[in-house]
Amino acid sequence: MTWMCLWVRQLALRVFGIASRQDIADMRRALAMLASELRRSTATKYKAQERGLALVLARLQTQNKAQDRGLALVLARLQTQNKAQDRGLERVLARLERVQTKNKSRIQARLVRMRTRLERVQTKNKAQIQARLARMQIGIDGINDQLRHVDRNVKSLVRHEYVDQVALPFPHNVLSQRFHVWSQNEEDGITLALTNLVGSTTRRFVELGAGKNGGNTGFLAETCGWTGLMVDGSQDNAERLVARFSQFGVVVKGSWITPGNVNLLVRDSGMSGEIDLLSLDIDGNDYWIWQRLDACSPRIVVLEFNPAFGPERAVTVPYDPAFYRPKFKDVRRQFYGASLTAFEQLAREKGYRLVLVEPSRGVNAYFLRNDVGIDIPAVASATIHPDPAMDAQPLFDQIATMGLTLVDLHLPNGTVKATMSADTPTG
Repeated sequence: MTWMCLWVRQLALRVFGIASRQDIADMRRALAMLASELRRSTATKYKAQERGLALVLARLQTQNKAQDRGLALVLARLQTQNKAQDRGLERVLARLERVQTKNKSRIQARLVRMRTRLERVQTKNKAQIQARLARMQIGIDGINDQLRHVDRNVKSLVRHEYVDQVALPFPHNVLSQRFHVWSQNEEDGITLALTNLVGSTTRRFVELGAGKNGGNTGFLAETCGWTGLMVDGSQDNAERLVARFSQFGVVVKGSWITPGNVNLLVRDSGMSGEIDLLSLDIDGNDYWIWQRLDACSPRIVVLEFNPAFGPERAVTVPYDPAFYRPKFKDVRRQFYGASLTAFEQLAREKGYRLVLVEPSRGVNAYFLRNDVGIDIPAVASATIHPDPAMDAQPLFDQIATMGLTLVDLHLPNGTVKATMSADTPTG
């Protein structure tokens, strides 16, 4: 750079002094050289600056790449952390779901147990309430029955006090003496009055279907000293009968009564031959039982008939060894036994006649053997039926609709013939 300073100095002297053309030309050359040198210097400087800038840019790019890599690593770490956190959250959520499911199951199981316990308590309480109501109803029914019997017996005392019963014609002389002690209605008084009227020979009876109170013969055994046989299909009833009547010499049998065993029951109890009274009330095969019974010859027969079968048709339920009245739920109060006309016809076949019907409820009919009380006339079932104008056809239609059958004992020629199937057991 020394030559440049000298040249600048000379140029200044020449410019401000006196210069020749040669000097001016030299100056121009010097200026050109100066410009060229400046250009070279500037270019070199710029190139150095560009190289510096390039280095700076390279360093910056390297730093940026490093920062990018760092940021990428940070992002990767953050993503890894986020994924780990997501997995942790998923595990927490899964655990919460399991806990909720478990708690839900426990709660549901507890609710089910509580509901079951409540249902059991409700069922138990309902059963207890129903049982209590049933006992109350039974108690009320029993009180009503007792009041009804008291009312009947009060009327009986009034009749006894103010009516000359002996002077009355038959059947009023007997019916006016009716009263209740053990019988279903007022059969106790009727039976006693009728036996007093026609007399007794053996003071023995056979009661088929004795129930809990001895049926129509409990009063005769307990009060009048009669002996006999009581049979009932219920073992509980039989035990009660033993406790109540065995002390009076009554033989009690707990047995289902069929045409095949009725004669055996009578013979084994020592009641074969002549007896004073037969009472039959089993709410089913009554007709077929009496048809087959021949082991004893009762002077008086008391039969429960089915008044719902009306006063005209001679019908009975078919023989069924397992007949049980309550199973016929829709018509069980009407589908049992035989009509009064059917028993009247069977009585004629067996040498008996119909003489009267107990009037309180009209379900028990009295028959006399033809050689007993010969001055007492027979009476037609159609006139003595408790409802002589009854139309039983709707009941017959209902029975047919339910697929049940009845045995019609009338034949076209007017005779009566009723037989059981060949497989019926014999006595």
